Amino acid sequence: IDYDSPNESKDRHSLSKLEGSNALHIAVKKENVEVIKVLLKMNYPLDFTKSNGVTAAGIAAFKGNLKIL
Repeated sequence: IDYDSPNESKDRHSLSKLEGSNALHIAVKKENVEVIKVLLKMNYPLDFTKSNGVTAAGIAAFKGNLKIL
C-alpha cells in the first residue's frame, strides 16, 4: 500500500471510519434491509458494539430509520 498516493489515503481514511464495525453495522449504515434480514436469519449478534460503544440499533436510531429498528 502506498500511503502517499491520494487514492490510498482516501481508502485508509474510509477504513478508519469503519473501525470496529461488523457486517450488521455496515448494512444498517447503508440501510441495506435485505442484508440485514439475511444477517438476522443467521442469528448474527445484535449486541456487538463498535469501538465507540455504538450498536447497529444505535446507528439506525441515530439515522431515524424506524423500518430497521
